[in-house]
Amino acid sequence: VYINPLPKVEIYGDRYVCEAGILDLVASPKDGTWKSLNETVATVDQYGIVSGVSAGMAEIRFIVQTHEGCKDSASVNVTVNPSATLQPIIDNSQVCQGEEILVQYSFRGATGIEVGEILPEGVTYNINSNALTINGTHRESGDFLYTLTTTGQGAGCGQVTVVGSITVSPVPTAAFT
Repeated sequence: VYINPLPKVEIYGDRYVCEAGILDLVASPKDGTWKSLNETVATVDQYGIVSGVSAGMAEIRFIVQTHEGCKDSASVNVTVNPSATLQPIIDNSQVCQGEEILVQYSFRGATGIEVGEILPEGVTYNINSNALTINGTHRESGDFLYTLTTTGQGAGCGQVTVVGSITVSPVPTAAFT
């Protein structure tokens, strides 16, 4: 009695990809079938090209069958990292002198935000969890530009920069005639 050995299956390649990005997996032996066990996160084609669909983890499997009918497989977990985003939530950036300025952005795919340019006197920013809040009261009229840039994308899924403005208008004065 001869027992056919199972084929030894191995998968090589990176295990991280960005949303909408691709990575190439290679299997040994080369003849087999690729399969994603979580296609809402990542898909894989017949050549081992993995496409990131949405943030999360997907198991990618390669199945080999010998001529004798013996099957074996290998699996790897591929992590799909989110692309960096920076979205406005609240935009109360056009105010009159003495009124409160309140601007808020949410971000993902980054660990922080760098605030560039100079905010008007009396206006500060705070980063809490996945949100940045700019608020305060400025007493003089004028237009003020600021830049926000996502930082800390260890996964390399892009950097986003937003240019925003704050407009403080003079309080209108009433004139009686």
